[in-house]
Amino acid sequence: MPTNLTAEAKARWAQAQATRDPKEKVRLLKEFYSLMPHHKSTERLEVSIKKQIVSLEESIREAKMRKHGSTRIEWTTRREGIPQIALSGPTPHVFSFFEKLTGLTTSIFEVHTGPVVGIYKLEGLSFQIVLCPYGHGIGRSTQERILNLIRSSDLLLIDLPPSSWTNYWMEFRRWALDHNLEVSPKQALVEIKMMPTGGVRVVGKSNNFSQDDLTDFLRGYGILNCLVRVSTDATIDDVEAVIFGRTFKKCLFVIPRGSSPTDGIEPNSISYEAIFSSPSLFVDRLLYNLNLVRVYTMSSSGVKAQHPLLLKQGSTVIQVARNIHKDLWLNFKYAKLWRKGASSPIRVGRDFIVMDEDVVEVFD
Repeated sequence: MPTNLTAEAKARWAQAQATRDPKEKVRLLKEFYSLMPHHKSTERLEVSIKKQIVSLEESIREAKMRKHGSTRIEWTTRREGIPQIALSGPTPHVFSFFEKLTGLTTSIFEVHTGPVVGIYKLEGLSFQIVLCPYGHGIGRSTQERILNLIRSSDLLLIDLPPSSWTNYWMEFRRWALDHNLEVSPKQALVEIKMMPTGGVRVVGKSNNFSQDDLTDFLRGYGILNCLVRVSTDATIDDVEAVIFGRTFKKCLFVIPRGSSPTDGIEPNSISYEAIFSSPSLFVDRLLYNLNLVRVYTMSSSGVKAQHPLLLKQGSTVIQVARNIHKDLWLNFKYAKLWRKGASSPIRVGRDFIVMDEDVVEVFD
């Protein structure tokens, strides 16, 4: 059920979201917390607000430390211009999987001292693998830092344990949700992107509320311009949870040796054996879940590039040209495109949508 906030509480929340001053945001969030109802259905929201306040106060303290020349260890990973995948699972089981993927050995000590990062390479592609174990034996503060690494990754790969893995998944999902992160093998139930203008635009349709209901609900929180994506199963509770900071991370399951996937896991899983016996299938699954396609470029001398460009699904030929060189993008005339299964190339224009493993030669 929605939290049934008063108009005063909603107004305070809108003010907290509008301000960019961290100290002012802390003050307004504390006022909001005092105004909101406190009962069983608001427990997760209470935790979320408290964590937001703590995070902001910590950021304010860090800013003061930097001003006075003090430093602290940052739990962040440097982006290398390649997809970043968080690898989670129980210890020490997930350590051996990480080693097999990246060739790097690690230990529980290293996990507690900072992010452990490796690279998985195959077929001209590279993926940054960030080790993010979850389970008993990892301190609470370290586990929360690991959750932030999962939050900032492009995709979550969950290496399920050989025994009681359905229970492990349920416990993992509950832990993430308690920290305001929805982890699912499916698409997010609700996504809200704030916009400068344009009113409330809705993509998709829910079986549980109308577009007018959604628009009125968002306006109650002072949200007047946004793009909202909803699934058929989305509820107003889900909309409210996203307003209050719930984020989403898509996951891909690694099923243990000799196990069969169950309902809820089967549509987005791959077996441990298949990852190493059919690595091309593994890469296909990763790219599908990352919403990426491979596009190879062809030079004027007829040489196909060894390493593909990685583009978002739905990208067009002109975006390929832009990724190759600015001049090709500005002076684009046409392109030749080779598609898997076709015997000869076709001539295409700038708005032609590319697909996975297309080969493109751009002419200017």
